[in-house]
Amino acid sequence: MKEKTKYLLGLLAVLLLGIVIGFLVNGRITSVRISRMQNDLTEQGFNRAFFRVIRPTPDQMKVLKPVFKKFARQNRQRLINFHNTQRNSFDSLQKQIAPYLTQEQVYKIERFKNRQERRFFRPPMKRRGPPPRFRN
Repeated sequence: MKEKTKYLLGLLAVLLLGIVIGFLVNGRITSVRISRMQNDLTEQGFNRAFFRVIRPTPDQMKVLKPVFKKFARQNRQRLINFHNTQRNSFDSLQKQIAPYLTQEQVYKIERFKNRQERRFFRPPMKRRGPPPRFRN
């Protein structure tokens, strides 16, 4: 093979390897961000996020924990109410447009709805491992 051809093949291989690595790293970063966001919606995740920011002393922790616990429950309930409102709204839309759709289109909407339910309305993932330690 000519020297120029070897050089181009090597360059192409490095480029393709970079694309594959970039694709995989991007997928992992996105997965971690989504997981973190879902975890922050739980009571423990909500508390952990705020305690990480304010870094309370042990005395402050005793006072703040009940306050944050109450607020985290309220926040979670608001989120559940929002999801229920969204679900009801989509159901209403589906009923209104169903008479104008073919069976195949109705089936596609059902599949879409099921995917959305699994994706957005599932309970947040459980945290694995020991709870994080807060530095003072």
